Amino acid sequence: MKNMDNIFLDTDICLDILTHRKPYYQQSIELLRLRESSQKIRLCISESCIPNLIYFTTYKYKIEGSETKLLDWIETCMLFSIDSKQRIIGALKSEFLDKEDAIQYHTAIKAKADYFITRNKKDYEPYATAIPVYTPSEFLVHYDQK
Repeated sequence: MKNMDNIFLDTDICLDILTHRKPYYQQSIELLRLRESSQKIRLCISESCIPNLIYFTTYKYKIEGSETKLLDWIETCMLFSIDSKQRIIGALKSEFLDKEDAIQYHTAIKAKADYFITRNKKDYEPYATAIPVYTPSEFLVHYDQK
């Protein structure tokens, strides 16, 4: 019997939390709170999202203490790499219109994620069949009903 759910967070969710981006921050931060209150949740992110997080927190949004916040965030989450030429080629050849989304989703598959959380659900729905895709608020309702 499995005792942990792997919740894979898309880059947009990470940015919402790290930058307090409104109006998305409130629903996204609830995922972190759920992880803190539950021994059954593991937050997972892609190694490939880290450069985007660095760029946005340090240069675009100029978040004070961004390096410390990023280090704390990386410590909070499991970090997964796509680490395979075949996986990248598979993502690029997939039907996903946004290939970065494809790489994120294929990384989640490799990480054996149970759920994929994104704000851009419509970009994933037609192509994402291996892992259920939720927005943060949809996932919280789903998790409450488990």
